Amino acid sequence: MTKPTPEKVKQKINDILNEMGERYWLFCKNPGHDFMRQNLGKLSFIDTMKLILAMEKGTSSDELIRFFDMDADRIPSQSAFIQRRSQINLSAFQHLFHEFSDAFPQITHTFKDHCILAADGCHVVCATN
Repeated sequence: MTKPTPEKVKQKINDILNEMGERYWLFCKNPGHDFMRQNLGKLSFIDTMKLILAMEKGTSSDELIRFFDMDADRIPSQSAFIQRRSQINLSAFQHLFHEFSDAFPQITHTFKDHCILAADGCHVVCATN
């Protein structure tokens, strides 16, 4: 069995996030209220999830700038990010984790019935080839 390429892994995460974005209210703390105007603002549910997943060891301000490629018109405020982040229920990350783990059972081994994908927020350098 061949291991999935980094491109396929990234595409799977994006696919899961897109599916979740279609039903974002299921993953909000206040369904019917949170992310209701997401198409008018700078941070949609999907962008908020991707930003949280992509964050490294920098400050939230630096991470926002990096995520939005230093495009001043697209960069939301730190306050907007914190507000959006607080609207996401823990179940969103649990769902993403389980869907992703189920997609790659050959590489997501378990320890005490839990799949270990990352240890903490440290910056880790890994080969992508």
